[in-house]
Amino acid sequence: LNYKKQEMDEKQITFTLKIDLYENPMEEADLGVVLGNLLDNAIAAASQCETGKRKIVLCLRNVNQMFLLKMKNSSARSPIQEKGKFITSKENKNAHGLGVENVRRIVEKYGGDIEFQYESEQFEVNICI
Repeated sequence: LNYKKQEMDEKQITFTLKIDLYENPMEEADLGVVLGNLLDNAIAAASQCETGKRKIVLCLRNVNQMFLLKMKNSSARSPIQEKGKFITSKENKNAHGLGVENVRRIVEKYGGDIEFQYESEQFEVNICI
């Protein structure tokens, strides 16, 4: 998180972290992949917005016996999807575009659900395990 926060600071992205977590059902490496990929995508999208409107909010918490992750980020445009999968907007298509699929795979591994939505220049991902 420190490395990602440093990148956000360099790109003038406001970052808010809310944690109310007493239990994490994922292995440490899996949580790292989930957070790394989601934050990379959020940073890329937010950095395309005008300065002053660049925001990322990450919330990790437990409710009853559930693990909830919610991430919201500013985004100037709706992500491109094809057959239910996100299509990378990065130049080198072969080297990018697998992050969200890796996140989906990990969430499924733990029997969880993941959903994405885009509305009013804001992208949101919700994970429940």
